Amino acid sequence: MLHAVYFDKSTVGEWMISYLNKYVNSDTIELERQKSEVEFIPAAGAQPYAILAAFVLYMLRFGKPVKDSANTSIFKVAGRAFAISENHQPYEINVTNLDTIGPYDIDGSWGRPFTSHPKVNNDNLITISEKDALMFD
Repeated sequence: MLHAVYFDKSTVGEWMISYLNKYVNSDTIELERQKSEVEFIPAAGAQPYAILAAFVLYMLRFGKPVKDSANTSIFKVAGRAFAISENHQPYEINVTNLDTIGPYDIDGSWGRPFTSHPKVNNDNLITISEKDALMFD
């Protein structure tokens, strides 16, 4: 879940503070919302064979082994904000209302998960996956 605190100054000079929170509207969150039930059960702490069986069943049912929660990190690059976790590509977020714009794959050039803690250097995004690294500006 994303949380935002907004500070706005009124025309008479008084400060207004507002708070907003929303879930990142990922593919799997939307699926669970439509079905009104939890489809992906957390695997942490389960027996290894149960985790493996769950991953296989999720792949068969949904085409992905785990939920796309985008709940680990938020980063900003090139004037855009993204929410991310290690199991999926980042989701672009509109910071003015926390709406999810959608998954971002760097214009089709990155078809795999990002690291959940990318680095930004001089407004260039540096991300590392299990296979390679990418600098994006």
